[in-house]
Amino acid sequence: KLPVPANAVEFVDYSGQRKSLELSATALVHGMRVLVADEWIETGAQVSAAIHLLEAQGAIIAGIITICMDSNEQTERLRACYPCFTCFT
Repeated sequence: KLPVPANAVEFVDYSGQRKSLELSATALVHGMRVLVADEWIETGAQVSAAIHLLEAQGAIIAGIITICMDSNEQTERLRACYPCFTCFT
């Protein structure tokens, strides 16, 4: 938990565990372009949660970069909405 005012979002990860992400309420400037990086995107739940936090603070998602992104309904929605760059598909 961050020791400053923060926005939070909960999600269920690839293993079925409930987790949460937090972002300081003053971390971004409205309109800032952000590249989201995650080493391996299996279900897309964690990246989707991060994007939710970023966009809620006015960020523009420039793209998603990862080593590998699995193919499923949620990752296909991410691919449709944002430029995605992977080493392996």
